[in-house]
Amino acid sequence: MTDLTPAAYDALAHAVWGGLADAGIAFEHRFELAEVILDEMVGVFAEEGIELAGARRAIRFAFDETRRTPVSAA
Repeated sequence: MTDLTPAAYDALAHAVWGGLADAGIAFEHRFELAEVILDEMVGVFAEEGIELAGARRAIRFAFDETRRTPVSAA
């Protein structure tokens, strides 16, 4: 099995986040939806033989509450 780098996890999380934003999902609803989507993706990757050691930790970091500022405020 192979593993993805923390940078790859972060890129994946941001891609999901961007997709939710592009879909018009309200900012306050994106976190929960992104976590659900990414958790599902972790399972899919595992089925494909990609070991996601630390994936949940990376997902939590990507969506840490202290980093939760709207793009317009950044």
